[in-house]
Amino acid sequence: MNEADEIAVSLTLGALLEVSGWPKPGNVHRTRDHDDTRFEHFLASAVAAYPVLRELAETAATRDRVPLGRYLYRAVKASRSAHTGGNTNLGILILDTLLAAALARASLHRREVRREARRLARATTEEDAYYLYRAIALAGAGGLKRVRRGDAPDVSDPRRVLEEGITMYDALKSSADRDAVAEDWVNGLKRTLRVGLRVMDLMAEYGDVNEAVVRAFLEELARRPDTLIWRKHGLRTALEVSRRAREVLESAGDDPVTQRRELRLLDEELHARGINPGSTADILAAGLGYACRLGMRP
Repeated sequence: MNEADEIAVSLTLGALLEVSGWPKPGNVHRTRDHDDTRFEHFLASAVAAYPVLRELAETAATRDRVPLGRYLYRAVKASRSAHTGGNTNLGILILDTLLAAALARASLHRREVRREARRLARATTEEDAYYLYRAIALAGAGGLKRVRRGDAPDVSDPRRVLEEGITMYDALKSSADRDAVAEDWVNGLKRTLRVGLRVMDLMAEYGDVNEAVVRAFLEELARRPDTLIWRKHGLRTALEVSRRAREVLESAGDDPVTQRRELRLLDEELHARGINPGSTADILAAGLGYACRLGMRP
């Protein structure tokens, strides 16, 4: 495989490993579906995005201008055409399109990848924002409604960003205070890259990919309240879920957390309450992609 193939394979594998990790409480995983979205839908969407990520990596390696928004839209469109479920991977693809381009231009060192990701993000244009909003509409996701910068207009209509000169960086920065994916994108994937390195450490410690995936997920959920929960259920609920994740980790100590009854009970409870830590899962999926590019293998 050439480098573009290796990047696309790594990011695709990261998305597959994330959804396969179980029991990640509240998420779709290999033993639990949501009413409208099944485990198989996530598998199909991850695989369908592969050719777009590969082409994006090739473009980033050979051209100065990288149309991140257009590639994001194409990846979402390919994913949606491969299954009949709902939004499975918009957040992952927002992160992965930037990560694929950065990896194609930088060494694998976290500092260099982040530097290139920030450079690419700041170079986005109004056209990128246009395709970002088209991707959001196509995925059926909410969240980005108004760019809150001075008297900036409502940009729910993708054509407005072209008229008002709002770039993809502007749009995602405006949502960074309420969306972990947007925050990490404008910050050069700082959190994504840190999670990837943490997964590598957990693999070395436990030698089990499922334990590494689930433990990394719980650590992130314990560290910061999930912004999807925050938006849908309120800050109090998001903080409660973070506290519960910490309690599960504390109950396990250094033993495998995936064997804890407390973890399964939390998974059952969150599913029953319709609480999905989806933003944390998106960060984890992209972080796993970085770990796979560094050489992690299940």
